[in-house]
Amino acid sequence: KMNETVTNNPTFSIYISAVGAGVGKSSVCLGLLAALLAKGYQPTEIAYIKPVTQCEDVQLVSKFCTQKGIAHRGIGPVVYRKGFTAQIINSENPREASQKLLSSIKKAYDEISAGKKVVIVDGVGYPSVGSVTGTSNADVALTLGLPVLLLGRRGVGDAIDSVLLGMSFFEKHHVPVIGLLFNRLPLVDDYHPYEDSNKNVRLFFSRTEPVVPVFGLVPNCDELDALPKTGIACRLREAMTEEEMSPEDQKACDAWIKHFQAYVDTDNLFSSIPKADRVF
Repeated sequence: KMNETVTNNPTFSIYISAVGAGVGKSSVCLGLLAALLAKGYQPTEIAYIKPVTQCEDVQLVSKFCTQKGIAHRGIGPVVYRKGFTAQIINSENPREASQKLLSSIKKAYDEISAGKKVVIVDGVGYPSVGSVTGTSNADVALTLGLPVLLLGRRGVGDAIDSVLLGMSFFEKHHVPVIGLLFNRLPLVDDYHPYEDSNKNVRLFFSRTEPVVPVFGLVPNCDELDALPKTGIACRLREAMTEEEMSPEDQKACDAWIKHFQAYVDTDNLFSSIPKADRVF
């Protein structure tokens, strides 16, 4: 194991954000949790929480946590339901309302992190989502004192530009970004073949000052893509509430974990995360 000492604070925690919705934050969280188990962590030593969400579907990552006995909270305490932002804007004291929301997030995080070595925190949408209510990804990461792993999208130019925009938002809020992970790249693409994206994106960030680590560029996983779409799509239908793995879920989960481990340098990623006594 990476650390044998259990304390009331996790050995390290990380906040997962992305340049946009649908980049695969929750599936990356699943991949990271599985990687921790593979490295010898016990299920009771790790936790997962998505403190802010726009969707009340039970995600595959929550099903994985239930199956493995990992402490998790996949929905809330803050949920952006219809009319939520207008309610905060029209409140008598929006700043106070925002502070109450952040306090509820901090309380939920403290509860689930007690006695854990590692906590994976799942973000929502793109970096500035929630700014209108004072609960953007940067606001939440800053409240929890966590560094960010930022997920990028497919391509080269747009992939790099959108990541730089996202990094600037976190920088403005004094939240460190420890590195990047690009997800859901097509293996076959006439415009941006995977090999070209992999080479050029890595080359660009190896030349930035300071260098920004790129922990992997992950192609699409067919088994995972075959599952019903969640995220923003759930606003148009009833939430999916089943917490048990279906055979299709299990197939997708197993394939994704193997896929993720093949394309992501989790050793370097985990070693790059500030330990509990060094988090800002």
